[in-house]
Amino acid sequence: MTGHEANIQDMNSSLYMNLMLLLFAGGCSAFSQAPSGPGLCAVVESKEPCRTGPGSIAGTTCRQLQVTCPALKPIAVEIRITEPAAAVPFRGTVVVGSGGDGRGFYAGQEGGRILVGDVAAMGFRVVDRSWDGGWTTQEGGLRKESCRYATLLTWIHDHIHTTGKFVATGNSGGSAEISYALSTWGRGDILDVAIPTSGPPLGRLDYACVKEASPEWASLCASIVPKGVMECTPGCILGPANNVCKQVSPDPTPQQLLDDSVVHPGAVLDYPKTKLYFLYGAHDCGEPVPIGLTYATKVTSQKSIQFVPHTPHALFSTPEGREAIKNAIEQGTAVGAPAVTKYAREHPPRESTGLIALTDLGRGVYKGEQGGLYPGGENTPPKPHLEAGVRISREIVPLDGAGHTSPDGKIVLLSVGISNTTMESQTFAKLVSGDAGVNPHFVFVDGAQGAQAADQAANPNSNYWKVVDQRLEKAGVTRNQVEALWIKETYPGPAQPFPAEAKRLQNYLVDILHVTHDRFPNLKVAYCSTRIYAGYSSGAANPEPFAYEFGFSVKWLIADQIASKPELNFDAAKGPVRSPWIAWGPYLWSDGLNGRKDGLVWKREDFADDGMHPSASGREKVAKMLLESLKTDPTSKPWFAK
Repeated sequence: MTGHEANIQDMNSSLYMNLMLLLFAGGCSAFSQAPSGPGLCAVVESKEPCRTGPGSIAGTTCRQLQVTCPALKPIAVEIRITEPAAAVPFRGTVVVGSGGDGRGFYAGQEGGRILVGDVAAMGFRVVDRSWDGGWTTQEGGLRKESCRYATLLTWIHDHIHTTGKFVATGNSGGSAEISYALSTWGRGDILDVAIPTSGPPLGRLDYACVKEASPEWASLCASIVPKGVMECTPGCILGPANNVCKQVSPDPTPQQLLDDSVVHPGAVLDYPKTKLYFLYGAHDCGEPVPIGLTYATKVTSQKSIQFVPHTPHALFSTPEGREAIKNAIEQGTAVGAPAVTKYAREHPPRESTGLIALTDLGRGVYKGEQGGLYPGGENTPPKPHLEAGVRISREIVPLDGAGHTSPDGKIVLLSVGISNTTMESQTFAKLVSGDAGVNPHFVFVDGAQGAQAADQAANPNSNYWKVVDQRLEKAGVTRNQVEALWIKETYPGPAQPFPAEAKRLQNYLVDILHVTHDRFPNLKVAYCSTRIYAGYSSGAANPEPFAYEFGFSVKWLIADQIASKPELNFDAAKGPVRSPWIAWGPYLWSDGLNGRKDGLVWKREDFADDGMHPSASGREKVAKMLLESLKTDPTSKPWFAK
């Protein structure tokens, strides 16, 4: 432990708060009750209309305020208030904040505008703030100046928020405002949910505001970001010339910078009333990710840390980023939260369930259903089905963008699935890129998306497929070049007894095969997998035994094609084609630490903090199994291997 870390952990936070109260004695209060944070002051509403107006979002009004804090000049701020959709139940208030010094509206950028509209459609009143000239004014440091946001936040809570959950999210500098409000101003007392995105980039200014990283920070910066989650290598320093580094002094000392950080000595790092969701773009290549993690990793109360694929620093700018924010709002404010707590009590995380992997169950039965991956309790496809797959695999050849055979063409494998799938896909892509044994014409495109479950992929008109098109274009390929799929799907909240939920997923998979057949004219084959072990999760989003039981969904799906069901026909000689040829990809489930006969086990360290999403080691396990399957399966080896 470093000296700075010892200071942070050993400083008595209540003593620090009392000292701050003395420092700001004689200040004023904006609230009907004394605020729990020290030094918070006054908000006065102007009778003048907003200079910028209400903006372009329907149902929005604007109010102009002035915020005053002790020993700081008053600052004007405009707030745009978007009312929730009338047709949905009212769920609470979400305060959003733009980055930098906050002098623009969150909805001033297209992605932010879309998100504000989406959150209002979810049933929330959205409050979007814009500081006149910015909240940073070089009047004693960022920590002191962050009083302005904490004061405004509390005024919004007391005067605009009426009922339901009180939520705050902000990107980059906006995430710093939220973080200071929690670590310095006691605003964990009023926030039900906080969602800092892409930051806070002011977590440790003594680390960031230097010409060259110290050995201590260089080592921590290299290890604080989990392996395998980023699509680029983040930076470690901001540099001393940046304006945020000069707020406390034109030439600050390292101690002054530490004292001005979110994680300052005496920072409060436990918020028993607030759920925190830290979101980072996996393509955020600057220093905000590691600097932000200096705060996120120190928080000791309930939190989640997530890395969003294909997303840069402006997290709200991509569909994936917006979905991650909405998903955090949904999870943090869910009416069913007490039920989830009850579920967690009744189903505590466990190292094993006693269930037997389908590959080991064989001709044995689970609740009346035979095991094995294929009919008859077998783990290999029947000979006629396998032969058909081998025959079709020979038709998979490099295609140009128009879908014509070309010696310079591409063979595209597209992944379809959920957040776990996209995380595993990113690791698989890295393995493939470094494997000399892979066909040079092969291109892998990750089409899987966080917060987009099987029902979205089953809908041909959903935004899911628009994002897939964007990713294909980014990869330099077209729909015509997609010839193979890896599908790994699920959906949240299964609750009905077996086999109801497994049948539901099977139906979604049929629809997904129809959508992909219609969308990709040269699609030939699809390999299906199901979830990894889910027993370490204490949430009800996708727990055991459903992760296990969803293996039957794929088993039944393939069995129906083998049985020549018309809705899954792949052979034009037998009638209209409605599906690619399908088979199992890697079967990923094993019973936690009990494992299965081939030695696959799932350890707690293979999962992230939530026990549901795979950690770096978990993602690598899945990626290696997929790579091995494609290299050795007789239906994929001809076109995948060099």
